[in-house]
Amino acid sequence: MKKLHIVLSNPNEDTSIVYLLYDGDNLIREYIPCYRKSDGKIGMYDMASGQFFTNAGTGEFLKGEDVKKVVKYFRYS
Repeated sequence: MKKLHIVLSNPNEDTSIVYLLYDGDNLIREYIPCYRKSDGKIGMYDMASGQFFTNAGTGEFLKGEDVKKVVKYFRYS
């Protein structure tokens, strides 16, 4: 069974949100919102596969403020 864990940041800190996708106990995606510096395209970088994904639906992702670090996260069960 695939489960999506969304880990929220503290809005008072310069941190980001991490999206974790598990298949059973196996982490299959670890998305971090970001943008490519080469062309400014906004998307999600998957730390598990090393791939950059853009919006596959309609419209575009919107860029927020740059953050200084990615939130440290742990898995909720």
